[in-house]
Amino acid sequence: MATFVRRKDSKGKDRITAMVRLQGLPRKTATFENMTKAKKWAQQMEVNLRDGRFFKKSESIKHTVNELVERFIEEMEIRSFKSINNYTQMLRWWSQELGHLKLSELTTSLIKEKQTQLSLGTTVRGKRRSPARVNRYLAVLSSALSTAVREWEWLDENPCSKVRSLTEPQGRVRFLSDEEREKLIEACRNSHNSDLLLVFLMALSTGARRMEIWKLKWEDVDLIEGHITLKDTKNKETRGLVLHGPALNLLKEKSLKTNQSKGLIFPSSKNPDQPFDFKRPFQMALKKANIEDFTWHDIRHTTASYLAMQGASPSEIASVLGHKSLDMVKRYSHISRAHTSEVLRKLNQSLF
Repeated sequence: MATFVRRKDSKGKDRITAMVRLQGLPRKTATFENMTKAKKWAQQMEVNLRDGRFFKKSESIKHTVNELVERFIEEMEIRSFKSINNYTQMLRWWSQELGHLKLSELTTSLIKEKQTQLSLGTTVRGKRRSPARVNRYLAVLSSALSTAVREWEWLDENPCSKVRSLTEPQGRVRFLSDEEREKLIEACRNSHNSDLLLVFLMALSTGARRMEIWKLKWEDVDLIEGHITLKDTKNKETRGLVLHGPALNLLKEKSLKTNQSKGLIFPSSKNPDQPFDFKRPFQMALKKANIEDFTWHDIRHTTASYLAMQGASPSEIASVLGHKSLDMVKRYSHISRAHTSEVLRKLNQSLF
């Protein structure tokens, strides 16, 4: 409800004081030179009070970017967020650059300015950040600000939402040729690490992520059906995979040798509750096979590429890899087209 009081100021000029008061909320007042402006302000103030904008604005004046960062990190710790270390490192950068500002002072233009700074600047190692990395910095800040809007009511809107992401190049696709695959299998077979061949074949035949394989437990494997249940996935969703051929046979052999039914399949020799780190033996196998520019994650690309060559649809590839959307598998479409083109070329040569 709004009321208006007409008074004269010290110079004898008419002034209108508008008062807005809603039940259970503090009274708000402002003075204007005419009734038109006073009524317009009063109407807008009533709307703001009813939908809570006024209080969100007052909250944004109370809290700084530093407070936003600290509270968000605390909540990630409570949730045992897996990527907390990476998120914390990026959030600390925002604290360093903008931490002293009140949230009410954090504008879209200022965030855009910092996005440019991230793009043109270098890391502590003297390297330029990729567009994808810069986008991650923006995404982390946006996540914190969205939480402040939805859950804490510190802000009315997220100023990051209007900043456009940088264009990212198409994801890297490096996969093993038939010759490279055979050489690497042989190098893994001759490795001093007796489990390397099994781990490599499991990764290659399923497309599972590195830690999905390395942290696998005996109770998650059905050796009779050849079925694997992945519980600790990146997307926090349980996913099932079927294991066939040599990988399944080697896993059965390992089961007979170890006679284990619980715990990690590939435990660390120093701590049985931690998975073994296969990085070093894998790098040695790559060197022995004379394979360059290949990482463990590229095994996953190899699986997806082979699936594309076999004619698997994007949705089928996404299902195997555990992707929630088809965007991540678009990078394999050109492989599918190229393979189909080659098959048709050979067909036409044989026909005509």
